[in-house]
Amino acid sequence: MNKNKQKGIKIMLYLPTRIFFGAKALDDASARLPGIGKKALIVCGKSSAEKSGVMDALLPSLRREGIAFSIFNEISENPTITRVMSGKERFIRENCDFLIGIGGGSPLDAAKAISLAAANDLQINELYDAGKQVTAYPMVAIPTTHGTGSEVTQYSVLTDIKKGKKAGFGSDLIFPYMAIIDPKYSLSLNPRISLNTSIDALSHLLEGLYSTSRNSLLYPMIFRGIALIKDNLDTCLKNPAYLP
Repeated sequence: MNKNKQKGIKIMLYLPTRIFFGAKALDDASARLPGIGKKALIVCGKSSAEKSGVMDALLPSLRREGIAFSIFNEISENPTITRVMSGKERFIRENCDFLIGIGGGSPLDAAKAISLAAANDLQINELYDAGKQVTAYPMVAIPTTHGTGSEVTQYSVLTDIKKGKKAGFGSDLIFPYMAIIDPKYSLSLNPRISLNTSIDALSHLLEGLYSTSRNSLLYPMIFRGIALIKDNLDTCLKNPAYLP
């Protein structure tokens, strides 16, 4: 018998992201934005931030709190490393000091990568180099879908078109400083996207049950999440504008 072998369950939890959830979550969180920075680079897609209603609520809040902003709305599905570098250049040129990512996993992942690239002056071939990742600018995540969970994770997945490669990296530096989650911002999703993102969320929940590094402390939340999807997905697809 190996006397050095540890027995029992080992648990480590680390979730530094401040989460504001529910109706008017943005109103509740906006007073804290001046403590993050003075000028934000807003990272989003071409139109999803407007369609979801986030922009109509966010921009007046930023103006009210005296926060300047620049909008970088060039992120598409599967964000590329070249687009991240464009975001880095915009961030530096506009003298921003924090980021706000709006949308699904793609804009949020891109915002995380931009924060690293700008803070460490990374070149395109250094994005995945952990040794170059020393610091990062703070980021606020406002998700408009409910599948990836990128608003509370330290991972970013990017695409290198030249190499034909899609790969992710992780760093505790890119945990979002704050996540602002208001279910009403997902009401603009069409049923197909709602279904796809719900299945994505379900797959992550099941991963938490079957992963070799699963954490039993999370089981109550996992089972609750599965039950919520099971009980509400049909209603969501039939009546996308419904909120309980």
